[in-house]
Amino acid sequence: QDLSPAPPFCVENEKLDSEGVTRLRAEANVKCVAPDASTWAAFRYDPRRQSPARRKREGWGRKALGIGPRSRTGRGVTVAILDSGVDAEHPAFAHHEAAGRIERTSWTCGCSPKPCRKPECQHDERGHGTQCASVFFGQHHKFMTGIAPGVRRILVGKVLNESAKGSTTALAKALCWAVDEGAQVILMALNFDFSSAITRVKGKKQRVSTLDVARVSHQYSLVTLLFSGLIKRLTDRNPDVSPLFVASAGNASRRRKNAPLQEVGPTTPANLPEVIAVGALSGKSGAPYKISTYSSDKPDIAAPGQLVLSATRRGKTRDFTDTSGTSIAAAHVAGAAALWAEELERRFGRKPTADELRDQLFQSASLQDIGGRHRHDSGHGIVQVP
Repeated sequence: QDLSPAPPFCVENEKLDSEGVTRLRAEANVKCVAPDASTWAAFRYDPRRQSPARRKREGWGRKALGIGPRSRTGRGVTVAILDSGVDAEHPAFAHHEAAGRIERTSWTCGCSPKPCRKPECQHDERGHGTQCASVFFGQHHKFMTGIAPGVRRILVGKVLNESAKGSTTALAKALCWAVDEGAQVILMALNFDFSSAITRVKGKKQRVSTLDVARVSHQYSLVTLLFSGLIKRLTDRNPDVSPLFVASAGNASRRRKNAPLQEVGPTTPANLPEVIAVGALSGKSGAPYKISTYSSDKPDIAAPGQLVLSATRRGKTRDFTDTSGTSIAAAHVAGAAALWAEELERRFGRKPTADELRDQLFQSASLQDIGGRHRHDSGHGIVQVP
């Protein structure tokens, strides 16, 4: 077995013409060249809202995951969330802030080619990251508690702007940063932005041509190849303490009564074998749970993702709202992974590897409370905690 460390590498971004791309690909030390594509948050607006009176109770996600008063809390675990930032002033993160557990870096402000740590550039203007973070590791406030409120260290990488959009370059560099900082669980509640890619290629034409689709498909394949190689190299850096990557499967499917069934599989980065793709379940009134109408087809695992109680960003009149999407489902799985990381470290006397965490999540997941016809779109089932 080769125990030598993996060779160093980096991610660079340059403007190149077609000749420059060809020349760069010919260089021996260049492993992959891909276009800088758009990413966007995997959220979904749901017009159905709970009344304020019904909102005064714990979110249904903790119950669905089997969390009880004696459950683990993620104590001692380092986690990362790569999203639109986290609202530092929200009460759900007050104790984390006071204890100095949260570290922030931004790749969206453009202050310099390097990642920015200025406080004014870390604000979550969109609110998507704040929502996911509150479900992932938010501490108890009023009637809400996150899945892993006891984590030791939180790495917040801002890769999405106020429009909930970002770039694959920002995501790639943030991934390298999170792994270098020792993250054991990394949440990416975002996907490759197909609609922007199609619009950019189509230009001013009225219709999308076959050639346009082919160009975007080629771009998508290159981006997928880039992230597959990047995540493999990041994992190979230290196989004994490797990070677990969790991503939202996407919200592109359409399952409606009296309408053609349209199911779309997970998109990058969730479609990569090294990443856990998470589908969304609905079922606020309890089991049996159903796959959400929009959740992408064939995820690895499923979690609550319909009308889930989550934190709102600053400037809103309420501290909480109900959120839907595979992004919220992925936050549940990332939180559960942090709890399993704590549990397995106690069992093994060392930090678990990503493979050990992944196997535990899949083995403990349950299909029992998911309706029969919805099981084929729920992967190993609904995630459960130790």
